[in-house]
Amino acid sequence: MATMIFCSASAQLKTPLQAFLEHSDVEAAGVSIYIKDVMNDSVLVDHNSKTNLIPASVTKVVTTAAALEILSDTFRFETKVLYDGSLSADSVLRGNLYVVGGGDPSLESEYAKGRSFLKGTVEAVKKLGVKKITGAVIADASLYAQGGTPIQWLVEDVGTYYAPVPSALSFCDNVFNLVYKGSAGASPQLVSVYPPTNLLNIQNDMNSGGDTWWRAYSKPYSWDVQLRGNLPVGKNSGIRIEIPEPELLVADSLRAMLEKSGVKVALPSKTTRWDTIKVPEGARLVFTHQSDMLKNLIKKTNYRSINLYAENIFLRLALQRAEVATFQTASDVVAQFWKSKGLNVKHTYQADGSGLSMKNAISSKFLVDVLTYMRRGSVYSQQFTESLPQAGVNGTVKSLFANTPLAGKVYAKSGSMERVQNYCGYVFHNNRVYAFSVMLNNFDGGRYALRQKLATLFNEIFK
Repeated sequence: MATMIFCSASAQLKTPLQAFLEHSDVEAAGVSIYIKDVMNDSVLVDHNSKTNLIPASVTKVVTTAAALEILSDTFRFETKVLYDGSLSADSVLRGNLYVVGGGDPSLESEYAKGRSFLKGTVEAVKKLGVKKITGAVIADASLYAQGGTPIQWLVEDVGTYYAPVPSALSFCDNVFNLVYKGSAGASPQLVSVYPPTNLLNIQNDMNSGGDTWWRAYSKPYSWDVQLRGNLPVGKNSGIRIEIPEPELLVADSLRAMLEKSGVKVALPSKTTRWDTIKVPEGARLVFTHQSDMLKNLIKKTNYRSINLYAENIFLRLALQRAEVATFQTASDVVAQFWKSKGLNVKHTYQADGSGLSMKNAISSKFLVDVLTYMRRGSVYSQQFTESLPQAGVNGTVKSLFANTPLAGKVYAKSGSMERVQNYCGYVFHNNRVYAFSVMLNNFDGGRYALRQKLATLFNEIFK
């Protein structure tokens, strides 16, 4: 069992920590390390534990833990389909079909196979006896405030596949998957688009050959996208770009599937963001789609570090205090929750749910306090622990502690940005459980070498 004297002035036990801190790749970095036994609060390592650093994706630990506590592990997001007008004896719906978003990040998601919102809705509409809709399919995502890309995010993240704008009606992970094939002497040719749509208008300014790179350019909510870059000749290349308005794509994809099934829809798809369209009072329910349970969504969030899932879950928490979710309200709700559990939130700044924002500022001690509460005071302790991948085994920490004695004994969340590498979680060692956080901002060198140094440090601590 590792002992408290690791934190003392003992030269023998101080050496591994000092060797780590004095390494040339780490010596100029902002470093915060905190490790303690969650049952008796004995501290093994405390180095700058109260110093705020950029947390990156370890922010998801704060978000998902609060969500479990506030919403429960069995909570499910709901997306409702309603209609107005009248349904005549000749199977004509003289009105509109409305899709009302409840914040579910997993509608038709690649991480939620087998739970098709579109299929369930079409079956429900046909069961109702509808053969023609004289109005439109209208999407309502007003539960979450809509204002384009969150201002907290870096410009270079905007429009990327890993930073799609969250929405109360997210769809297909809010990402288009494009496949292009490079051809010598010509621009790459579009092979496929998923999800399929006629809404997207791509201006292809890419070349075939040269160093491989690409970038998408568009305005908020615009379906006109410009692609620039170079793709390899003779090969299919995948390009992932943000869906500019997932709410509209939900409505239009549903319209297309209804028509394919024999239900005619007279008018083009719309969203309530346009003009003054609102879901009328008295609209009747057709179908309610439920997401998987929150504990499973959170496991996907932490295993794969899915930013969209984290942001939608974060914004859902804002509805504890407001009718329309905003990032600021969500931040206030999360901070107040942790304060109510006795944690010091005075110096903690959470601007978003995923950790994409450079405005986030969290300390190792706060992260360990969250982990300690979840292990010792939460009824969802097991569910939360199991939402974290095992270092050296799976998820985003598969390479951490791999082929060392700690492989499989550490459940952890990683967080990385340019020159940022953080980890937090639990170490299970000699029948004890330790909560830890290691945060490094502005380190030098590569991540692989840094992980090797961390592995050496932790394996010395937990001999």
